[in-house]
Amino acid sequence: MLLAALGACDRRGDDPAKSSTGSPSQRNPGQGAGGAEEFWNAWRRAVTQGDGRTLWAMTCASNRRAIVEKTRTSMGNMPDVEWSMLASMTGQAEARLRAMPAEMLAEETTVAILNRLRDRPGELEKVEKSDFLGADADGDRAVIRFRLKDGREMTLALVKEGGEWKADLEATARSAGKK
Repeated sequence: MLLAALGACDRRGDDPAKSSTGSPSQRNPGQGAGGAEEFWNAWRRAVTQGDGRTLWAMTCASNRRAIVEKTRTSMGNMPDVEWSMLASMTGQAEARLRAMPAEMLAEETTVAILNRLRDRPGELEKVEKSDFLGADADGDRAVIRFRLKDGREMTLALVKEGGEWKADLEATARSAGKK
């Protein structure tokens, strides 16, 4: 899920002026993005360690709310086979998962998906050996630019919440569609 989200933001051939941070005149590359590189390093560390709990906490509230709402909607009509799959994926009893509030089930499911990246050969290494290229900021929004081990240049959108940068995966995915 995480690398799929990051993969959706492949910027090859993209015009940087079309980034979600605004027009080039509104941006000041590399400045005003204080803490963005530190955020990237913490995000990358959590990805490479398969630390889904930290990644969940580093994701912006609007993204988490959207995941919770999708979970709430699907809980009522989820087939038994999907509940079984969730139980296997999370390592928790199916009955316990079915009894969870949507907020908890959304987090548990997302954490399990993120943690499974550890089991995919080469996927974590792409992020682990990535290079931070810079960040462009416009107020409480920023876009981190990085290069994966395989040479692909990508971006990750951030938003400030409570004075801290958080990943905005929905904005990241939307910007990928602006090719």
